[in-house]
Amino acid sequence: MSKHGRARSGLQLLSMSAILMTTACGERHEIATQRISARVVSKSDNTPFFARFATETSRVVVQDSDNNGGLILNIPAGHRLFFVELNNKSTQALTNELFREDRVVLFSARDDREAFIIAGEAYEFAHPQEVQTSELKFPVARGMEQRSPGTKTNFIPVANVKVDGRQMHEDLESLSGARPITVNGQTVTLTNRQSADNKSKARAWLRANYEAMGFTVSEQTYSTGINLVAEKRASSQANDKIFVVSGHLDTVATAGADDDGSGVISSLTVARAIKDLSLKNTIRFVAFDEEERGLIGSKAYAKELARTGEISKVTVFNIEMTGYDSDSDGAFHSIDCDENTSGTLTQAVMAAISSDHLALTKVAACTNRSDHAAFWDYDRPAIVISQNFFGGDGNPCYHRTCDTVQKINWDYMTKMTQAAASAVAAMNQ
Repeated sequence: MSKHGRARSGLQLLSMSAILMTTACGERHEIATQRISARVVSKSDNTPFFARFATETSRVVVQDSDNNGGLILNIPAGHRLFFVELNNKSTQALTNELFREDRVVLFSARDDREAFIIAGEAYEFAHPQEVQTSELKFPVARGMEQRSPGTKTNFIPVANVKVDGRQMHEDLESLSGARPITVNGQTVTLTNRQSADNKSKARAWLRANYEAMGFTVSEQTYSTGINLVAEKRASSQANDKIFVVSGHLDTVATAGADDDGSGVISSLTVARAIKDLSLKNTIRFVAFDEEERGLIGSKAYAKELARTGEISKVTVFNIEMTGYDSDSDGAFHSIDCDENTSGTLTQAVMAAISSDHLALTKVAACTNRSDHAAFWDYDRPAIVISQNFFGGDGNPCYHRTCDTVQKINWDYMTKMTQAAASAVAAMNQ
């Protein structure tokens, strides 16, 4: 049976544009309901969507009707719609599965907890996200020649951009509880970055480090969390482009040394390496909140940039889990999923690796599971660089209490961070 055939044979509720409700008094009222559909589209599709997920060659879009030939998603009453990416070997149908294309699966569940249980039955590292259907997004119209990743980056190495591996080591120990830190005159140990109090202390520690380097630091507070933003303005006021380097500060109930302490500290280390450069673009180092709850912080940040009109100026270089390489083969991901011009960023990373003679090897992968994906919704170039998570060498301590600095491959993390620093420097000169 085809993937669409399997979905059609599932639950048949809420598929009409209106349903009839019978009250206790026997009165019947027509209650309007949303008509949600999903379909596979090309990379150049410009139809409005509630949610959009990249595969290597196409996109899955969740939309507001089936007039375009999409599959109606029959979501049971009391359930919510969720998205999950499975690994390439996962062929098992999920409970309440509604739609599948490649690794992208849409399914229903009553709440987050049930969604994690359902997804976890098929894939140990599944990370489901709720799909919001309250607000339509309108893609940016662009020609294929603008979208094509084939444009070659004009990579010119920047001299003396070198990361400090020893300082990076100390910083990651500080952020992940392996050594105490001083925050507002008090000595504290960050056992996790899940609680609001611990996240506040971690932000204060990061703020002090960025301000000591001369960055202007602010916080973006949204309904459920807080993003930290450290900014250095472009050398010329005439250039209004914004280059974002990001990682996520929050963790599950673990020390989060690799996930994503490594990404946050790689970002901080990149900032140390380029802080004295005269920059063509304004650069922002952003520590996102609530990635573990479904990219909530990055989505809030992207939405705010859209509100202020800055989103059209933004390029995003996301760093996620750079500290694990069990066999020291240097395998890593630079993930762009052929989304608009994101491939040009990958080219810059590869050019930096070649220029610095780093023993790193790119392994192909495509994912929507990190904060870069929030910016693809606005058709902005964005990538995530990461360890070989999808190629068979992901950290076995992912989301477990053993995610500590004892598992970090420091030589590998230094190479990954050096590649990031050289690429970021070249793209902003």
